[in-house]
Amino acid sequence: GRIERRLGFGSRREAGDVALGPLASSCRQASLDLLLLGHTMAGLRVRDAIRTLAYIQSHPDARREGIGGVGFSGGGTTLLYTAALDDRISALVLSGCLASYRQSIMAIPHCEDNYLPGILRHAEVADIAASLAPRPLFAESGLDDTEFPASSTVATVTQVRKAYTLLGASDRLELEVFAGGHRFHGARSLDWLARRL
Repeated sequence: GRIERRLGFGSRREAGDVALGPLASSCRQASLDLLLLGHTMAGLRVRDAIRTLAYIQSHPDARREGIGGVGFSGGGTTLLYTAALDDRISALVLSGCLASYRQSIMAIPHCEDNYLPGILRHAEVADIAASLAPRPLFAESGLDDTEFPASSTVATVTQVRKAYTLLGASDRLELEVFAGGHRFHGARSLDWLARRL
């Protein structure tokens, strides 16, 4: 119903937030409302991404041998979760998001849409990313990112690399730390993705 259309960004913002300007999001209230109903914003976004994959594959011009994905910040988090659940994503670029829960959303105030109830009882971000091996994965992080710290991204990729190495796929995992803050970079990652696809 109505709550499922409130995903917080773009055309799915609340009218009051739209009036505040293009950068105002509606994440907070929608995320909290979803929790009351037993859902999470991340879950609804992953559902939408999986539906998008089905739509892409139904298109006659779509690639048949694999779909690549690029995601930044919350979009990267959505892509990570989607790829963990759906192997139609054959190669992915995660920008400004691949930091541990403990060193990012648990340590720094974040938008409520980043939280998954009980996740740390079962997995950290590195565990989820390791489940993608041996699919090609490129992570990038700004050295001055205060939301998803680069030091945590480096530590996370170091942990994930163990799974890739175990599967003989260490050449399929890349990391770039660039000068800058919480932003998409793409200097190496987009060419990398094109080659992988």
